[in-house]
Amino acid sequence: MKYKKLGGYKNIHFIGIGGVSMSGLAEILHSGGYAVTGSDIKESLFTNRLKASGVTVAIGHDAGNIAADTDLVVYTAAVKRDNPELAEALARNGLRVMDRAQLLGTLMEDYTFPVCVAGTHGKTTTTAMLAEIFLAAGRNPTISVGGYLPSINGNFRCGGSEYFIVEACEYYDSFLNFNPHTGIILNIEPDHLDYFRDLRHIRESFAAFIKNIRPTGSLVVYGGVPELERLTEGSQCKVITFGAGTSGGTGTSGGAGECLWRASGITFGDGASGGDGASGGDGIDRGPEGAVSFDVWRGHEKLLRQTLKLPGGHNALNALAAWAAAFELGVSPETIAGALAGFEGTRRRFERKGEFGGVTVIDDYAHHPTEIKATLKAAKNISHNNLWCVFQPHTFSRTKKLFNELSRAFGLVDKLVVTDIYPARERDTGEVHSSRLVEALRANGVDAVYCDTLAAAEEYIYKRCINRDMLITMGAGDVNIIGERLIRRELST
Repeated sequence: MKYKKLGGYKNIHFIGIGGVSMSGLAEILHSGGYAVTGSDIKESLFTNRLKASGVTVAIGHDAGNIAADTDLVVYTAAVKRDNPELAEALARNGLRVMDRAQLLGTLMEDYTFPVCVAGTHGKTTTTAMLAEIFLAAGRNPTISVGGYLPSINGNFRCGGSEYFIVEACEYYDSFLNFNPHTGIILNIEPDHLDYFRDLRHIRESFAAFIKNIRPTGSLVVYGGVPELERLTEGSQCKVITFGAGTSGGTGTSGGAGECLWRASGITFGDGASGGDGASGGDGIDRGPEGAVSFDVWRGHEKLLRQTLKLPGGHNALNALAAWAAAFELGVSPETIAGALAGFEGTRRRFERKGEFGGVTVIDDYAHHPTEIKATLKAAKNISHNNLWCVFQPHTFSRTKKLFNELSRAFGLVDKLVVTDIYPARERDTGEVHSSRLVEALRANGVDAVYCDTLAAAEEYIYKRCINRDMLITMGAGDVNIIGERLIRRELST
């Protein structure tokens, strides 16, 4: 597909092409006939995939990586002005330079129905759910999701229709480059505090995102977002709320008690109650152990009962948001329900990795206190002896600013191992350390230990976890390799 809004650009270079979103955009353009090159600091699954598809990828950044005939350079937010390639691009007369979000927003303008999924938590899962729904409906969508989705064998899909399903991140106000037909806001909480000043700043950003939704479109938003009416003030699109409850509501805006879309009777695969509805014993097929089921209400009409393969009450709300958006865009209830019933999730979102010594290994991307609590609550609905968690804090700024919340987020674990902070894009200023977090966790009654390396954490767990325990490797960095190494140990014995 050739994008009208890209004008006459033909040769496009990506700085940081190995990122989840960047690699997807590179493949979309490569598949559309553009000449694509790129660079990254290290090889990865994504760079190898790009190379296999015919894209030239350089490992390491160098001004020489930008060919003389390059007419557009795209870079990620993590790339700074002193990057030799970005510096070279900015110095060349007539060479257009834009960041990843600007490119994504430009591509989006060529679609009649771009759907953008935003929120502090749940974006990847909900975007993937919508992708499965629109694929099942035969809508042939283009897809950009922030994780590996097995059904499309990656994180992107080049479609051939007017639908574009996009995960929309608020970091650095990236999603303000988008002009969606349908916007989804799952929740709004403090995060990315290395950029946002505070929650008020974050809310201002989400309010601006809402104003960018096309007047002919819709906002699907969690009804429990505080001061929702103030947040949506001045928007011209239709506002549709969703939430959890015991019966159908009638409102199309307002608080959780007035939600148009509601999930009630939430239960789990073992028949335990979700806290707001009926428990088991009604003969309903609840799916795998821990999997969530719920009644889908639109207003006063109960549409059907939805069963997922995923655990956790939070996934009932993610699915309900996908329900509301897809229904609004004309997908039938039967198609939505069938697609969601078969959805098995994306990688690194409560992903079952395998076992070692009878210990079940789960990997999860949770790195924010709210996400951590939701993941641990989901684990409690699956049978096990002791619940172990190895947590890798993500970025110094997040750990510092959410320190107290993190110290209270692990109350459901039996044993917690905390590794050093994953720095991502940041430098250690010495203001916060994982050993201090462990001290705070212990003061809050958590049986926590600190391990300075992933290898030390692996050894500690290997010697102490026993048959029928559950281990969750948790964090947005590279903590997942601990579980993978433990499983390989089992296979090699």
